[in-house]
Amino acid sequence: MFCKSLICIEAVSLFICMTEGGQHDIIAYNLFEQITECTADFVLC
Repeated sequence: MFCKSLICIEAVSLFICMTEGGQHDIIAYNLFEQITECTADFVLC
């Protein structure tokens, strides 16, 4: 799957992710935790 950054708010980023099935999921990531569920070019806040 791939993700694109939607918005950054302090230490949390919202990413929209397209899975292999074509579904879109919006996931909030804590930037201080390792991101393992998506592989993409992430934009740090």
